[in-house]
Amino acid sequence: MCDVGDSASLRFSGAIVYLVIGRCRTWLGLFTGGKMMERPKTVILHVGPHKTGTTHLQAAFVRNRTRLETGGVGYSDRHIYLFGHHHLPEALRSENFDLNGPVAAEFRDAFLTHDTNVISSEEFAKLSMPELETLRDLFADCTVKVVYFLRHPMHMFPSLWQEMIKHGADLTFHDFMETAAGRAAHYELDVYSNTSQLLRMASVFGRTNLSLPIFENVMASGEDLFDYFVRNYLPASVGAVELEKLETSTNASLPPRFTELIRCMNLVCREEFPELAPPLVTSAFNKHQSEIVTDPKFQVFFEKFKTHWQAFTLGMNDEIFVKEEVLICNLYADLIPNKMETGRLRQFDEEATKTVPYAARRWIYSEDQAEYIRALIRTYVLSGG
Repeated sequence: MCDVGDSASLRFSGAIVYLVIGRCRTWLGLFTGGKMMERPKTVILHVGPHKTGTTHLQAAFVRNRTRLETGGVGYSDRHIYLFGHHHLPEALRSENFDLNGPVAAEFRDAFLTHDTNVISSEEFAKLSMPELETLRDLFADCTVKVVYFLRHPMHMFPSLWQEMIKHGADLTFHDFMETAAGRAAHYELDVYSNTSQLLRMASVFGRTNLSLPIFENVMASGEDLFDYFVRNYLPASVGAVELEKLETSTNASLPPRFTELIRCMNLVCREEFPELAPPLVTSAFNKHQSEIVTDPKFQVFFEKFKTHWQAFTLGMNDEIFVKEEVLICNLYADLIPNKMETGRLRQFDEEATKTVPYAARRWIYSEDQAEYIRALIRTYVLSGG
C-alpha cells in the first residue's frame, strides 16, 4: 500500500504518461504512413421518392457532372442506370452483399471521389431497415445527409399509377386505389408510405440528418428543382460554376388517352404474348408515338375509350390524406425547409381535387378494339423496330 507521498508521485507520473499518449494519438490521427489523413467526405443521399422530379434531377446531375466536379462535387458516372445510381440499392437487396468484399469496395471507390458526393436513386426510399443499415455502414466514415422530397398523395398516387403502367402494369386506377388509398393492394404499404419511409430513414441515419423539402412548394415558387437542390444542399463553391439547365421536363406525365393505350397494350401482351417483356410496350410507344397517334385508328380507340370513361376523384381534404399530412407536420415540421410561414406545409387550396379518368380493365374486348391493340403490338413491339 502506497503512502501519500508515493501516491502523489504516481499521480504526477500517470498524468505525464496520459499527456504523452494523448499527444501521440493526436499525431497518429493527423498522419497515416507519413500522410495527413483526409477529412471525412460528405454524401448527399437523394432518396427520391418516386414521382418527385427524381429523373429530372438525375438527368441534370449527369448533364452537369464535369461542371460540378469543378466545384468539388462528385456525381459518379459508374453504377448508373438511365440517370440514377440504381445499381447500388439493387446490390443492397442481395443477401450476398458483403461490406468487406470487393463489390462494396468498388461502390465506395465509385462514389467517394470528391469532398462532397451526390448519390441518387428513388429506390433507396423502398429499402428495408436492414438494407438501409448496410447502406449507412458502407459510408460509415462519411457525413451522410438525406434529402427526401415530400409530395402530396393527391398528386403522387396518379403519378405512381401511371409509372406502373409505363413499366408494364395493366391495372386500372380503381384497382390501384381500392385498398389503403391504393398502396396496400399493389404496393407494400410499409414500403411506400411516406411516414413509414421517413421513420426508417430517421432511425438509420439520424433524424437531424434528414431534410424534407415540399415538392409542390418548389414548383409553386417557379424555381427549377435542380437549382433548388444545388442552392440548398451543395457547397457554396458550386455557386461560382455556371450550370446547364434542362430545357424540358424529364419523365413527364402522359395524357389519359396515351396511358390507356399503353395499359391496354400491356394487358394484351400479358394475356396473348407472354414472351414479351412488358416495358417494351412503353419503349415502342415512345419511339413511334407520332405515327401511332396520327393514325385514324387511334382516334377510333380514343372515342371508344371515352364511352367507357370513368372518373376517380381525389381531394386534398380526403380523410386519409389529411391524417398523413397532420402526422408529417407533427413529426417532421422542423425538418421541412420550405414550409409555409402560416404553419401549413404546402401552397394549395384545401378544397382542390384531382380527377383521374380510367376504364374497366378489359373493355377493349367488348368494344372490338383488341385487334387494333394486337396490330400495334405486332407492328411496333414484336418487330423490335
